[in-house]
Amino acid sequence: MGDCNVDKVSELKNKLMYLVRQRRQNRANLRQYMDLLLKLKRQLAYEKPLRDMQETPNAYEPWDDAQEKQLADLYNAGKTIEEITKILQGRHGGTRARLKRLGLSNNVWL
Repeated sequence: MGDCNVDKVSELKNKLMYLVRQRRQNRANLRQYMDLLLKLKRQLAYEKPLRDMQETPNAYEPWDDAQEKQLADLYNAGKTIEEITKILQGRHGGTRARLKRLGLSNNVWL
């Protein structure tokens, strides 16, 4: 997540906490409170895909032969799907699907 996004979320959270305190003292408009909650929700929803792309840069990319060989080697070495996924920087579902496609596992729920 970029610093700009972190700052934006932090700013929205601070504003929200201020409005909560004001609301408790009956000095804040409920509409302001709801508008701010919606802004925060939108900002957080926008950031999730950005985090996912940073954590899993190979997700949704085509597999090459070297990655398939590494996948097979890791799986045959007894690594878990979680470990393999982390090493290959992909998604859990993609790792499971590729194992099945390669005939290494019939168990879709690995």
